Amino acid sequence: MRLLSQNPLTEPYIGRLQVYHDGQWGNVCDDLFGPDEADVACLSLNYTDGAICYANRPFPPSSAPILLDNIDCSNVDRFEDCIHRGWGVHDCSLSESIGLICNPGTSVAPLVTGLRITAVAPYSITVAWDV
Repeated sequence: MRLLSQNPLTEPYIGRLQVYHDGQWGNVCDDLFGPDEADVACLSLNYTDGAICYANRPFPPSSAPILLDNIDCSNVDRFEDCIHRGWGVHDCSLSESIGLICNPGTSVAPLVTGLRITAVAPYSITVAWDV
């Protein structure tokens, strides 16, 4: 997963949330995406926590498909443990792609492309580290 930032060199912690599955990057829909999901996504990118950023902040245009919708990260610490509707199953338009502002405060170096989603069990995300 990654944040697609308008200013990747100066603001890598702000951007459109994207996930990688089946050889392509895709967007995450904002349906049911709340504070728990923002925190878990930012933690998974090695930031301390995060907040949702809707259309009030410009993000780079993306024609990537919506890959995840209705994500629930309640009571989990890793994005790969969140549940969702299934890959590519959504009722969203691209304008509903979620954006995040992660807290760059006391984080270790951000992971932008090191996390690769490789497989899915029913209603869960499984990830692997690219080496």
